[in-house]
Amino acid sequence: MAQPQKYERTHDFTGDEQDAIDRGSINNELDAAALTINQIRRNLGALQNDDLSLAPGVVGISSLSDEAANALTKSVDQKSEAALDAARRAETAALDSHNAADNAATSADNAAISADNAATSAKVASDNASAAGTIAPKVESLSKDLSAFKASLETIDLGELT
Repeated sequence: MAQPQKYERTHDFTGDEQDAIDRGSINNELDAAALTINQIRRNLGALQNDDLSLAPGVVGISSLSDEAANALTKSVDQKSEAALDAARRAETAALDSHNAADNAATSADNAAISADNAATSAKVASDNASAAGTIAPKVESLSKDLSAFKASLETIDLGELT
């Protein structure tokens, strides 16, 4: 994109007679001014959008001063570091959540094992209670037989055996 042509007046109309203005010179002056204006507008259109913002690609790194480039680099570095810190915190939180889920699964497994053990213990207790219910009359009968046997032993005179 070339620079607009510099407009330079070629005719001074103040020196013309009022009734004898050179119309060809007026056209030449207006044509030269229009050429410069149109070149300015073309260049402006390449640099600026209709909303007055800069057109894409107008400003590049080489267009920036060292101070502006350094400030931009510093800002990007700070934002990158902040994003990296956030990612690290998110990773830590995800790992903590994963560990908590593992611990919850282990607790659930342990609870299931405890429930199975409790059910087994309840079954054993029930079986023992049933067995005790079956054995109790026999023990009572044996206890009576033993008492009767003891009573009969007391009636035997051991002196007669000698």
